[in-house]
Amino acid sequence: MDYTTKEMIKSRPFITMWFMYMMNALVIIFISSLYKTYGEGEVVNNDQFLALVGALSAVCNAVGRILWGLFADKVSFKVSSYIYISCLSKQQIKFPHL
Repeated sequence: MDYTTKEMIKSRPFITMWFMYMMNALVIIFISSLYKTYGEGEVVNNDQFLALVGALSAVCNAVGRILWGLFADKVSFKVSSYIYISCLSKQQIKFPHL
């Protein structure tokens, strides 16, 4: 199907994907902005260690995006999205106080 830009933006699949990515981005923002607060309050009192964890997580995020892209190319978008959303949901359940 050929869509114009206006038709595409108004289509249900586009709105669904946009909403899905927006909700996933919120979870990522929560996790990346609160890891240090959670770590200081619950687990570790060493600020340098938590800064190192943050830096390493950024590197892992970059590598993971490449690997996840390769995985998503092998399977369908739907399957990779379901797996991704399931993992994020399980992670959010582990942080009930956020």
